[in-house]
Amino acid sequence: MRRLSLLIPLLILVSCGGRKAGDVEAARAFPEMKVPAAVPEEERISYALTHYWDAFIKGADGFSTDSLKVAGVSMADMEKAAGTYASLVRIVPPGESAQALDALAAKLDEKGDTALFKGVASIVEKYLYDPQSPVRNEDAFGAFCAAASGSPLLTEAEKEPYAKWASLAALAAVGTTAPDFDFIDLAGRHRTLHGLRGEWTVLIFGNPDCAACRTLVEMIEDNEDLGRSVSEGTVSFVDIYVDEDIEAWRASVKDFPKDWTLGYDPSGIIRADTVYHLRAIPSIYLLDKDKKVVLKDAPEEVLIEYLMTI
Repeated sequence: MRRLSLLIPLLILVSCGGRKAGDVEAARAFPEMKVPAAVPEEERISYALTHYWDAFIKGADGFSTDSLKVAGVSMADMEKAAGTYASLVRIVPPGESAQALDALAAKLDEKGDTALFKGVASIVEKYLYDPQSPVRNEDAFGAFCAAASGSPLLTEAEKEPYAKWASLAALAAVGTTAPDFDFIDLAGRHRTLHGLRGEWTVLIFGNPDCAACRTLVEMIEDNEDLGRSVSEGTVSFVDIYVDEDIEAWRASVKDFPKDWTLGYDPSGIIRADTVYHLRAIPSIYLLDKDKKVVLKDAPEEVLIEYLMTI
């Protein structure tokens, strides 16, 4: 059950401000999200996610959007608000988060303020799609993009990137079967992802020059509980090299744990963004025994936290 206690530290935003006498336009604070007491505990996070932007959008009249603010709210406050919202998105199931992002785009359309739409879209992109965001969620962002690609507030040229992002985000979505692909392992054998057996599979796309890839290996090796899961066969790690310098890859394999499955993509299908969408390296997926995607492009800390629960 998603408890209210999870919500309390997230909702730290201050109450809505207003204009001050004599100011041409005073900045306003992002409106505080208040969940009515009558909402049952098990529905409170869902309510907060659904209504998170309502007061902000409703109160946008008369406030401008530019490089320093969105509908009168400073970029600093917008970033705090977006970070909290993205944390809520991460808590709920994928279908619910997708519905929330689709609804957000619809509310912005209904408001009819193009600058407001673009301002919110930019901040949502930064927190849900940027590969450096610790609360990124490509599937949820894809739902927003699908809606934005049909927005009456945008020109056809402005809709095109959203349509492309929506298409890419749909690849290997959470809850779907991970696309199968061929790879060649260290022994030169041709193998397939779906041919691997295991209760849980951590699929990593990386390369030898990736500092974050090395950090991930160190984090996993330093975790004794996870090490036991690997040695007992509960969790299997598969690292696939996605670039073209095979000799560099072979020289790097000594840095990987001996019980990992290592291979490279001989056809280049992975880096072509036709079955998986790789925006940064490493790109990490967690698959269940049926090769269904459980985590997609997961931050390292999120992956390890999840693995500790299985």
